[in-house]
Amino acid sequence: MKKINICLITALTFAILYFFWLSFSTENVATVSTSIITTAAPLISLLFMLNIYNDLNNTRRNFVLLFILGTFSYFIAELIWNYQVLFLSLGDLPFPGISDLFYFLNTILFISAFIYLVSTKSQRLQLFSFLLDLLIIYSAIIVLLAMKFFVPIFEANGYTTLSIFVSTLYPALVLFLLISMVICFLYKNDTFARVTMFLFIAAISLQVIGDMLFTYAMYHSMFKLNSFLEPLWSLSIILFGIAVYSLSEHKEVNPNKPLLHIYQSFKWNVYRMIIQSGCILTLLYLLIQKNNLIYSSVLTVLIILVLLRQILSSYQIHKLLSSISALKDDLEQKVIERTEELSRKNEDLSTAVEKINYMALHDDLTDLPNRRALHEKLQGLIGENIPFTLLFIDVNKFKEINDSLGHNYGDEVLKGISQVLQHSIKDVGVVFRQSGDEFIITIENINSLFIENIINKIIQNSIVPLQVVEQRINVSFSIGVSQYPKDGNNLNEIIRCADFAMYKAKNDCIDCCYPNTK
Repeated sequence: MKKINICLITALTFAILYFFWLSFSTENVATVSTSIITTAAPLISLLFMLNIYNDLNNTRRNFVLLFILGTFSYFIAELIWNYQVLFLSLGDLPFPGISDLFYFLNTILFISAFIYLVSTKSQRLQLFSFLLDLLIIYSAIIVLLAMKFFVPIFEANGYTTLSIFVSTLYPALVLFLLISMVICFLYKNDTFARVTMFLFIAAISLQVIGDMLFTYAMYHSMFKLNSFLEPLWSLSIILFGIAVYSLSEHKEVNPNKPLLHIYQSFKWNVYRMIIQSGCILTLLYLLIQKNNLIYSSVLTVLIILVLLRQILSSYQIHKLLSSISALKDDLEQKVIERTEELSRKNEDLSTAVEKINYMALHDDLTDLPNRRALHEKLQGLIGENIPFTLLFIDVNKFKEINDSLGHNYGDEVLKGISQVLQHSIKDVGVVFRQSGDEFIITIENINSLFIENIINKIIQNSIVPLQVVEQRINVSFSIGVSQYPKDGNNLNEIIRCADFAMYKAKNDCIDCCYPNTK
């Protein structure tokens, strides 16, 4: 901040000395000194800007670059103007001349800098639409005011149409620069510290005052060289340089404000169209009344700008529709992907549920239905009053096999036994593993001859030695038989009767026994 204060004191001292120099020096000395000072002013401003250029981020650097180019354009204009002042007489000074083009370019580049700063990628189209609307209305108002109040008197004083246009364009451009700067301050107030905003406002105010006084002087044919307008313009360009230099004292921290969302509302669009239509119709009316070249030229430009605005609006609508279509396609794709994902998860869940249910009803070792499955099966048969036979099978001397050959070997024996039992009954019944070395077979048949054939088949198949881990082993069974409804009315009674018959067969050293066997 101390550096900024020193720069301001230097600029004010420069301006005061400049005023005193013009007040007390002779005309020739004043002309030479004015040429030197007005040429030095943009160079001083350029030094301020170049001093911080490399210390800024990309956005601010581009902003400063436009100011550097604008100030350099001002420097070229001053060189041309001062050359003409030093080597041409006052009456031979061209107006408008080449220097005016560079003065205009200076202001246009300054305007572009502020517009660039607010033209974020997300809102660039909205900003350009806003600026086109502003330009249409602003141009129409400036032309209407100029043609109503200034042009008649300028023409009466012998000014050409081109000189009138240039004289009016100076304050018009500077006022548009002021508008652009205000928009930038509102939208990007996080970019500018208060001192920076004050310096920019002071600089643009001096330029507005200078250009207004210049237009007034031209209006009354009072303009002369080495006037007090020169210090105003020189101080203005130096203040622009100090304002840019002060950017290094403030860091940008906040995001952009959504300034244009209100402007995009339907109500504001209606107001915009009414104002633009009013401006164009007014110009059309004046053109019909006076058949003036300026009116026709401005009206043509405004119509072109309106067409550009409509093209831009059409592009915005197209872009919006494309975005909506892309969002719709993306949403549909996500819905499809989500549906497929849910379908896969449902399938996985169904598979997991089926697996859990299967595991709940089957034995881990033999993959046979377990005791729970047996109870559900028997409850179903008894509930439907279906007669059935139950075979309770115990493996003889299985404990000795486990103790002598190991539990792993015993597990393999149980697997082999389960295969023997399933092979023996095939599709006429269901084999269950009750527990340990006990198995139960249910057969939905109570015919004695049929059951005897099944039991005999089981006994015959058990005679064949089992091939277990490169060993052959002989197994035998003790079988107890019970039937529903003859031996009981519920599953516990049926199982208990078969269990009793199985132990009786084991004790009597026979293969099979019925509950009523003596």
